Amino acid sequence: MPSDRRLPVLPAPPYLPLGAAALVGALACGMLGLGDMLLGGAASFRAYLTALAACLVLGLVVGVACGAIPYALSRLRVRVWMVIWVVVGLVYGVGLAVQLGVFEAIGGRYSGLGWLALIGSTALGLYLGGLAWICQPSAARPRGWAASLSRRWRALVVLGLGTTTAGLLLVDRYAFPLTYPVAHVALRWSTLLSAVALLLVALGRIEVTTARLRGSRIALGLLLVVTLPVLTTVDRSDRVTLDAILQRPLVGLTVRTLRYLTDFDRDGYSSLLGGGDCAPFDGAVHPGADEIPDNGLDDNCVGGDAPFGAIYDASTAVIPETPAPLDVIIITIDTLRADHTSLYGYERDTTPALTAWAETATRFQRAYTAGPWTSLALSSMFRGVYPRRLEWTFLWETSRMRLLRRGEEPSPGERKLKVFATPIDDGHRTLSEWMSRRGMRVEAVVNDGRSQFLEPRLNVSGAWDHYELANLHGRITGDASVTFKARLRLEELRSGPPYLLWVHYFGPHDDPKRKDGPPRYGETRRDLYDHMIRVTDGHVGRLLAEIDRLERPTAVILTSDHGEEFSANRRGHGANLKDGNLRVPLLVRGPGFAPGTSDTVVSLVDVLPTVLTWTGVSLPVGLDGQPLQELANQDPATRRIVLSETWAFTRSREIRHDQVAVTDREHKLDMNLVDQSAQLRAIGPDSFEIDENLIERVERPDLFEAVSSYLDQNRRVDVSE
Repeated sequence: MPSDRRLPVLPAPPYLPLGAAALVGALACGMLGLGDMLLGGAASFRAYLTALAACLVLGLVVGVACGAIPYALSRLRVRVWMVIWVVVGLVYGVGLAVQLGVFEAIGGRYSGLGWLALIGSTALGLYLGGLAWICQPSAARPRGWAASLSRRWRALVVLGLGTTTAGLLLVDRYAFPLTYPVAHVALRWSTLLSAVALLLVALGRIEVTTARLRGSRIALGLLLVVTLPVLTTVDRSDRVTLDAILQRPLVGLTVRTLRYLTDFDRDGYSSLLGGGDCAPFDGAVHPGADEIPDNGLDDNCVGGDAPFGAIYDASTAVIPETPAPLDVIIITIDTLRADHTSLYGYERDTTPALTAWAETATRFQRAYTAGPWTSLALSSMFRGVYPRRLEWTFLWETSRMRLLRRGEEPSPGERKLKVFATPIDDGHRTLSEWMSRRGMRVEAVVNDGRSQFLEPRLNVSGAWDHYELANLHGRITGDASVTFKARLRLEELRSGPPYLLWVHYFGPHDDPKRKDGPPRYGETRRDLYDHMIRVTDGHVGRLLAEIDRLERPTAVILTSDHGEEFSANRRGHGANLKDGNLRVPLLVRGPGFAPGTSDTVVSLVDVLPTVLTWTGVSLPVGLDGQPLQELANQDPATRRIVLSETWAFTRSREIRHDQVAVTDREHKLDMNLVDQSAQLRAIGPDSFEIDENLIERVERPDLFEAVSSYLDQNRRVDVSE
């Protein structure tokens, strides 16, 4: 601590009363919340009022804590509480690093990022410990060391705290905006505590008089009288208000924290602030519970008690004994969003080969994936049902890009990084298994980059007679190897029994690498992504040319598993259900499909029933998909609703993100099941969503019913066991 000879110290007023500390917390949180809402753009008066009320209430709680805990420690010796705050800061920093998986990352592929995160986490923890240290009252300095400084030195401390607070805000907004939610939560709490410390130092010289004490009590009472009615009247029906405040970083954190504090039965949901818990004192009834049909209870607080519905039953399908009438080839291109292909009108000529081949196929203009992750999308596509109907098993992704099941331990030097899930033990019959029972040879040639998601043991696509990973082995690697090996398989298969061949390309998902030949559009992430699409188009085009030379009747489906999103400094997918993630190209050539376009809303879950229909297999009970043969010729005005969803898990295998969207030709309803918020957007003339929430202006009960029915029919996503 600097000596008093270098920094003039003035006699300090007595300890800050808890009421005054509460008001300081409310002021800090209220100002941050108001600024956060203003940065978010247009919002309703009710949204501003709710946000401000929530921030003021949380600020009161934080202020009381910031007053009470240091006051309790002030009875200890100075050296003792100094050590306590340093240790608390270090423990917090190390704990944050553990939650981020820093120690697993160091020494692996992301070692540099791991070291950066470790340094940042430790620095953040020490900064918070330092805040407590400079504000900690003692007998000699009842308002803390910083508040006891002269006006000039206090001004410098306040300036430093203000600069750091602003820096924390900027880092939260612009550093890895689509990833590392734990880090962003830590940054937001640090911002709030930094602002509270700033005000404690800035106002530290104010004398406490009887009139001021009385005024602070009156102010506290007025705050509670004004804010509590506002907060208790907000429920799930206030969807625009909830969406506006939950989209904001600091205000969203405030609302989620208040929900946590008012979750009286500790089931993970509050009955206040739109948390959706319809039984606040019954831990078995909440929005995340499994709905039990016909038990007289609305177990998941969605749409009342659910009746029994149709159950998937593969045995209801009839499989002909005669040979299949044609061969089937399915081509999937990883991470290919439709609106970045010239095939769908993109200004850059990224897919000349696909565009030329599409002249002989039906092009579906409104095709959606069932999930913006490969594991969700392909698992669903190959089974013909939406993801939540499947049984999911958790896996650890390691520093060596391996995926480990429960009980499997990493090798020496290998560390567990992230939690994923695949349908390893799911009982739905996959397309390859259907076609195998049909008497067809089933083979796959797959490039899955550096990951192992598509390895047969993880059961994303089911069992195959011949499965070839073309990732990094041999003289020819990557997508070039996919085309080379797929052509070899076709040469061998053409003289045998009917077959199903699945070919998966990885190019657009891969790390961008400049390739000679294809156009170079620039250096941004979008430019490099478009370049990789053009590279992959060349590889796929060579395979399509080979397919066109086949003599036997061959049906072809070409699509993608999901799209891609771009921010200022990152690209990625899976974090939300925006159209950039969900809209995929879909080309189909075969019996029942004429060259041209179809404007019908379709989904990747339609692939399996399409192939079953081609091969004469009747559809089993319980599929979500429909044959594209029927949909292609459907009246475009027919209203069909398709569903997409995504989720993500913490390192402790708890679900941290859970989202479901339903779409038809006119609107898209996007529901966040964790936050209990919803957005309704119109579908524009280009068949993409318009970024404006219409939920209070447009009535779409059928879309809400579609989500409610789906949630009632299926268990929550749970990989904790």
